[in-house]
Amino acid sequence: MTPSSSTTANLADLILPGAKDVRHELVLEDGPAWKDWVFVGYPMHGFRGLERLHPGEPFRFSSKYGTRLYAARPDEPLPAELDDAWKSSHPSSAPPVEQVRFVGLWNPLARIETRARVDGVDGAAIQLTVTGETREHAWPPFLNWAVPVVLVACGVWLLLRRRRRMRSA
Repeated sequence: MTPSSSTTANLADLILPGAKDVRHELVLEDGPAWKDWVFVGYPMHGFRGLERLHPGEPFRFSSKYGTRLYAARPDEPLPAELDDAWKSSHPSSAPPVEQVRFVGLWNPLARIETRARVDGVDGAAIQLTVTGETREHAWPPFLNWAVPVVLVACGVWLLLRRRRRMRSA
């Protein structure tokens, strides 16, 4: 690895000036596939290890670290780390959406929860369908336009008031 590629890869962990972090989670909904399969999330890169998924519980995933979802039989023991042989012998899928990691500092978005249904497991793939998304904001979104309008109105009012006082003096 060259120094420039290492530096570029490490920059993605930094929050750039004028941006803030967003917590994006995936929730796999309960369904018939959960009877025959156990689902796990595993990053292809990075330090986080295997995480067993449970229906209805939020799961943090990463587009940067290439999180993949894997299916295993319920009676099969799960290894702590997945080797290439295990990965290639089990059905898998990328999360059905790209992770939203950062937004502009003035964007009120704080958290996203994407819900997906496991439609089934066939051969080498897990079939997922996005069923909904919930977005939570740190403050009401209308404040992004209301506050500047009020500030401009106050500024205009102060300028007009000052102008009247200067005329009367």
